Amino acid sequence: MLSVMDNNELIKLISKYLSGKATIQEAEFVERYYGHFDLQNAAPAFSEEEWQILSLGMRKAIEEKIEKVDETRLVPLYRKKWFRYAAAASIIFLVTIGSIVYMRNKSSSLQSDPAKGGELAVNDILPGGNKATLTLANGSIISLDSAKNGRLAEQDQATILKVGNGLITYDAIPPNGHKVEYNSINIPKGGQYGVTLPDGSKVLLNSISSMRFPTAFNEKNRVVELTSGEAYFEVAKDIDKPFIVKVGDVQIKVLGTHFNIMSYDNESVIKTTLLEGSIELDKNGGVYLLRPGQQAQIDKAGNIKVLDDVDLERVSAWRNGLFYFEDDDIKAVMRQLERWYDITVDYQGAVPKNTFTGQIQRDITLSRLLENLANSNVHLSIEGRKVVVKP
Repeated sequence: MLSVMDNNELIKLISKYLSGKATIQEAEFVERYYGHFDLQNAAPAFSEEEWQILSLGMRKAIEEKIEKVDETRLVPLYRKKWFRYAAAASIIFLVTIGSIVYMRNKSSSLQSDPAKGGELAVNDILPGGNKATLTLANGSIISLDSAKNGRLAEQDQATILKVGNGLITYDAIPPNGHKVEYNSINIPKGGQYGVTLPDGSKVLLNSISSMRFPTAFNEKNRVVELTSGEAYFEVAKDIDKPFIVKVGDVQIKVLGTHFNIMSYDNESVIKTTLLEGSIELDKNGGVYLLRPGQQAQIDKAGNIKVLDDVDLERVSAWRNGLFYFEDDDIKAVMRQLERWYDITVDYQGAVPKNTFTGQIQRDITLSRLLENLANSNVHLSIEGRKVVVKP
């Protein structure tokens, strides 16, 4: 759809938007316009009255209104980035496959949501939450999501405590020469969980993730193993005892820093992203030093490349309760939904070529999220725990 609009039409549309009388399409047009143009620096092609409406007044009013938009809307990324400058004598807005897409499914199966005070929609699926199992060195398995807060277990060198919903800690005894024992935390589909390790380092694990770690750091190095999935590390600083994360044949060595590792079997690369501090990545003797904002990618063949100035908001979105899409195709989007909602995806017919850009909360039901991912070019339906995707 190509739409050209003169100044008077634009003023009328903005007024309609601010009065709450705009259609969904008109509201999205105004919000996109607001995001793409910095009117204070635009050419003064309007009357004085129009200019006042379209500059500070427009910005303030629209910004206030945007802040009140239902959190289930796919929020455009450009709202969080600096606005581009452009002359605004007229507006041309183009929607194509690959553009920012707001999608709404009018299916009768997408009716209501408990979060909005209604009943759960037909065929609806709840979002993931704090779910995990802890496997102790002796083989005992503790279900963390059903366990009560307090002491979970006593081991030779540590007391394991559940200190809140979604977090366990290890209260370690100082090194006493005893043999180190190893525990494992396993996160299922639709889960996430946090662990505070014996040295005070914090780890948040995403869905379908598993980590093996000692009950006390008695050795020369503090070593943990991410056997699958994704984890965000905040490593406690100890210059005398480096912290090492093993991911297959990759070894990541740090002294104290924040970084994210994504290592899913169904993703094309392993991604290690540094947010602050420094890390040393070693793969079969090849050593790479990363600085904040860099990301090391290792493909299935073992090839490594380092990207500069990656989007750290995107990397951290999952731990902040968000899905974050930026020019992602439907399969990339669905891989994230599969992990978080514990679903399978069935592609029927040609895979749609749309790409998706935006942010959306991870704490909403699947049907509400799919409302943001369905338009005339993508048709989605829920069948049990399966999402069917059709062009």
